[in-house]
Amino acid sequence: MSMWVYSIAFRKDADPGNAPFMMVRSKKRGAWEMPGGRVEVGEGPLEAAVREFLEETGLRLETGENMCIEYEGGRVFCGTFSEGTPSPRCDDVFEAREFSELPEDLAFPFVEYAPMIEVCRTMFRNTVT
Repeated sequence: MSMWVYSIAFRKDADPGNAPFMMVRSKKRGAWEMPGGRVEVGEGPLEAAVREFLEETGLRLETGENMCIEYEGGRVFCGTFSEGTPSPRCDDVFEAREFSELPEDLAFPFVEYAPMIEVCRTMFRNTVT
């Protein structure tokens, strides 16, 4: 079984308390989710998170090995992205967009995303202050 990763990334120049985060609308699931996917052969989880974020948003993820949460057989990387126009570079994503709060049409449960966003927001806050 291969490992999966996804990223919760906040706009780097924003106030940590209410910084918007990036989500993508998946073609496969037709709803909003965090950028991510499977770790490829010969790739580490951090490399996979950075690659997936770039492919799905067109933006660079800034994170590190110490900025992740183990979650149900995968890893959630917390990080930032610089301001820019999201432009997906893969066929799996309809669009990428910043959100201030979770939209209603989620590909995965609110109960998974909401606590992860708060943990990542705390990590973001601690790296900025």
